[in-house]
Amino acid sequence: FTLTGAGALCFQQHKGISHSKARKGIAYISANTRFDFAAQQANTYEHYYASQAMINHGGQPWQQYNALMRDELLQHQEQNGSWPTTTGPGSHRDPVYATTMPTLMLEVYYRYLPGSAAQ
Repeated sequence: FTLTGAGALCFQQHKGISHSKARKGIAYISANTRFDFAAQQANTYEHYYASQAMINHGGQPWQQYNALMRDELLQHQEQNGSWPTTTGPGSHRDPVYATTMPTLMLEVYYRYLPGSAAQ
């Protein structure tokens, strides 16, 4: 699952969002997304790419993914603006990394406009 978002995003950008492999990646992300800080299932590396692919795809898959990702991130943000480190895969147990990835995920609204939606 970790690189599905990256793969789907690559197909979207190079072949368009209607490409079968891009759609297959989006379907896989939709069916298998787990994002839970409390259960240590918050691999922000995989979700960094998944968030880009999902917003690029748009529609119901993006709306469902966005509600999960956004709410989970905001619920677990610390008072000082940081996020806690996790022990899950891809965490690096580094407080700077633990805050950088959620920040980039939330910037998807501003930095990654649906670049291939018209294709």
